[in-house]
Amino acid sequence: MVDKKEGLQPKVIDKQEVVNRLRLANEDLRETISRIDSRDLERTQVTDEGWTVKDVLSHLAAWNTQYLIEINGILRNDASWQKFYEDKAGEDEFNRLAVEERKAKPFSQVFDEWSSSINRVIERVEALSLAEWIYQSGSDVWSDGSPITVYSLFNYSYNNKPHEAGHAQAIRERLGLDKN
Repeated sequence: MVDKKEGLQPKVIDKQEVVNRLRLANEDLRETISRIDSRDLERTQVTDEGWTVKDVLSHLAAWNTQYLIEINGILRNDASWQKFYEDKAGEDEFNRLAVEERKAKPFSQVFDEWSSSINRVIERVEALSLAEWIYQSGSDVWSDGSPITVYSLFNYSYNNKPHEAGHAQAIRERLGLDKN
């Protein structure tokens, strides 16, 4: 957050740390999925919204694609997340559409889309220069007043964990699976 009295910028998140967190979170979710009977991946509800594992992967694939779009938008001074997703209604609608758009697809196709999408995010982050990583999108700011930068996109957490690891934890809790 920006300290408005002092005009301080938020601490820059280390790019390699973000890449490592993304990889570990992805491994955590993959390991969790591997422990679930294949028949349950599309039929057992694992969220309060009634989502299945397939729906969670649909949601994550859509957000990963949005990461790629938003990184490019920020670098063009055209950030959009603060306009569409910072309020709960916009985020909920995005999530609903992400799941709905993939309902008819088989699990394997959704899994492949998710897998490909997180790999593309990791590759894109790794390829960013330091100047791109810390680049602020014009005068765009988040609702708390902090600047919208590429690195600020990766401040998000779910269940106090990186996005995919947060969903892995929620799935394990819902299904009564131990971490190991």
